[in-house]
Amino acid sequence: MLLSLSVFVGIIANLGVFFCLTLLDFMKKLGLTVFIIILFQILLKNALPTRR
Repeated sequence: MLLSLSVFVGIIANLGVFFCLTLLDFMKKLGLTVFIIILFQILLKNALPTRR
């Protein structure tokens, strides 16, 4: 009983670590995408008045 409990806790811990790493990777990609979009919007806003 105790062995199966420790194995269960170990599996939960591994899943938690994997989930956290996946979430961190996703957040990095999302942050980079948002940063690029904001950068492009700023560049477009700065470029539009010079074109007119």
